[in-house]
Amino acid sequence: MSVSKAEIFVESGCLYVVTLQSADDSFAFMEETNDEAVIVRLNVSAISSSGDTPQLEKIVETCKEVMGCELREYRFPSQEFDKIREEAGDNFSPPSDDEVKASFVLTEKGNRSLAGRIKKSHGLLVADLNKKGVAEVDFDIESARGALEEAGIVSSEFMVTCGRNGQQIARAPEAELIEKMSQAGVKCVCGKPIARERLEEALTITDMGGGLLDKSRWLSIVVMEELKNLGVKANEILVESTIGGDELDCIANVSGELCLFELKDKEFSLREAYSFGAKMSIVSPRHAVIVTSEYVGGDAKDHFERSRKAGRSARMRRRDPGAPVVYIEGVDAIRSKLNEFVSSIHRSDAGRILIGAMPFAAVLPASLLRVLEGSGSTSSNESVSSSRRRAVRRRQPAKVPPQQGGTAAPGPVPS
Repeated sequence: MSVSKAEIFVESGCLYVVTLQSADDSFAFMEETNDEAVIVRLNVSAISSSGDTPQLEKIVETCKEVMGCELREYRFPSQEFDKIREEAGDNFSPPSDDEVKASFVLTEKGNRSLAGRIKKSHGLLVADLNKKGVAEVDFDIESARGALEEAGIVSSEFMVTCGRNGQQIARAPEAELIEKMSQAGVKCVCGKPIARERLEEALTITDMGGGLLDKSRWLSIVVMEELKNLGVKANEILVESTIGGDELDCIANVSGELCLFELKDKEFSLREAYSFGAKMSIVSPRHAVIVTSEYVGGDAKDHFERSRKAGRSARMRRRDPGAPVVYIEGVDAIRSKLNEFVSSIHRSDAGRILIGAMPFAAVLPASLLRVLEGSGSTSSNESVSSSRRRAVRRRQPAKVPPQQGGTAAPGPVPS
């Protein structure tokens, strides 16, 4: 369907594009030919550098009133993503609110390091926190402990150690329970009342904390939540899926483009690059993204660049220039880099939307300058001057079917 009419409105640094698409050129003569209905499609798109679209709802309601049709959100489909989802299924259990909160606590390197040590030790004595090898770290242990306990990643227990053989003989969540056990006649293996043995507080990993650390589930949850915050729906994200024996960390449909993510809670080396390259060959994503809590080795980057250049001639025949691998190094960069990556896709969508609309709308120069400057607000009445505006006001309710769709770039689109 080609664009038959269009309007562009400017308001507070946002562009709102309204287009009518029709498969029948007779739409241009609807005032003269009222004997049969012509199916058209009404699209309302919002383009913003901040993600805020304050006038979108008002414009949608106005279109509904004038055109006499309902609009619904339109999501760009991806047949490749749907095929993978059908083949691999969705075996990732959705995280609870507590797991999401705890995952973001683990984005702090100090918190993650302490949690890993506690999990590995199967119980770290509080008295050992300040010992050599534990205290000589570049983060505040007490702050990390408090954050982990508050998030439910670790908990404190009291351990009873036999004074004769040095073996742990019992654990309890509270010291008072040990005293009650002793009063009830419980004794150590050496024969002493259990309350007379050495009692020490220890930190242990919780079931939730252990589950988040296993296979770096916390990192998968963080990436998934950040993608959702950028407009990607939960049903457009697959985490920890398997195809032909190959485990895919994360696959997403971002505005109709298939994206493959590799997630590593360590340095991404050349060894991982070979494995990820094989997955790329199987999935053939439009975009490949590596997210690592550390960094991507130079030899791994060289490998991907050589592979891209080697396949350039084949892509040229398909008129596909190919996209370089996107590197997100360090947990602190996940939010900003994912925002930049998703926005690059939305920017392309915005460009295509404007290409279809610009021939029909003459935007006032002052309005465009206000958008570039990002200052002041412009009323919708003064934002566009177009001889096509009258077409939107024609009597349409009886001629426009109810199955109308709206297109929008759901995430921020930097100008």
